[in-house]
Amino acid sequence: MNNLLVAFDIGSSKISAVVAKVDSLKQMQVIAVTSVNNNGIGKSVVINMEQTTEAIKRCKGKLESLIDEPVNKAYINVSNAWCKIIDAKATVETMSGKVVTDEDINKALNAAKESVLSENNEILWVYPFEYIIDDHLAIKNPLSIRGKRLTINAKVFTANKGNIESLVQCVKAAGIEIQGMIPQGLALQKLIVNDVNKDKSLGIIDIGAETTDLFIYDNGSIVYTGHIPLGGNNITKDILTCLSISFEEAENIKLNHKQLKLEKEAGIDNEQLNIYDKYNGNMIDEIIEARADELLSFALEEIHNQKSLRSLDYIFITGGGIIHYEDTIKKFEEGIDKSINMIENGVMEKNNYVYSVPIGMLKLVLETINISRKQDSNSSSESIKKSKKGFISKLRHFIQDFR
Repeated sequence: MNNLLVAFDIGSSKISAVVAKVDSLKQMQVIAVTSVNNNGIGKSVVINMEQTTEAIKRCKGKLESLIDEPVNKAYINVSNAWCKIIDAKATVETMSGKVVTDEDINKALNAAKESVLSENNEILWVYPFEYIIDDHLAIKNPLSIRGKRLTINAKVFTANKGNIESLVQCVKAAGIEIQGMIPQGLALQKLIVNDVNKDKSLGIIDIGAETTDLFIYDNGSIVYTGHIPLGGNNITKDILTCLSISFEEAENIKLNHKQLKLEKEAGIDNEQLNIYDKYNGNMIDEIIEARADELLSFALEEIHNQKSLRSLDYIFITGGGIIHYEDTIKKFEEGIDKSINMIENGVMEKNNYVYSVPIGMLKLVLETINISRKQDSNSSSESIKKSKKGFISKLRHFIQDFR
């Protein structure tokens, strides 16, 4: 696995995983994707460790059969419901008093982490969004710039240790070494923030099975995360309750109702369509529309409570179920006078959203690796030796595999 990156998105209904190969140009090429059902997590919390572990093992096994290699290390996502963002600021004196070195950057990163460290919290990721050298502001990469004092402004993502402990145990029990835990909001950020909108205000609605995660980004940096306890399963449960059918049948109807409606209008006959007709297609449409309306209303209201919808330049939406409800989305677009865009991961075919989070995770990892590599190439060998305990240098042994 020397030139492979692996990411697992462990969710309430599914576990999706992606394997990517890093080529000689340090670009990422997805070579395998797979997913399995998971019933061991509810409302973003591990409720059955055995089921969750077995689901991870199944997903791991499917990946291994696809790439014909063992999968023994990976990055995993951390649910937005667990994450807390803390603003951190730290200032250090440069070692030489002349130019910023790799060691200075590591020292500033560590100081930022230590400023928010607590006994009960696990630091997941430090996301520096600005460096200041002496009185020079808004520096993105301070390496080799002249100055005596280096200040870092960062977003530090933390999670309660108790919340993630069960998930970590499940992943390890499945035979996977965790290389890093990546907040979901940072993964999605890598799919939407680009040169066109990096200075804009963006909102994301990510509809999962049992919860809907919400994010706001300003000037390319995440500024808010939240969630509401509603998801696609609420629509499924309404269908099964009203029609007295199994969860599997209700889920199938939910995901395929639009296609079934088109087939009915075209006069196509199949078994699923007979089920759709049996339970009154119009009533199914009403059930889905009512719950989808409620879900989107709550999500947009929660975002609006943090930042006026009118002040957002772009709104994005993703999730394996809501993408089938274009009519509902169009209605809300008209109501708020703003377009709601589907997130595309840029790798998989359009409308394949189940792999968006793990693809975003790997894009973030690759970016971190490339930044670290550049710092390595510009740093003296003595500086590199001294900085082995720094935040970025934790990836050094891993980065060597890609050279």
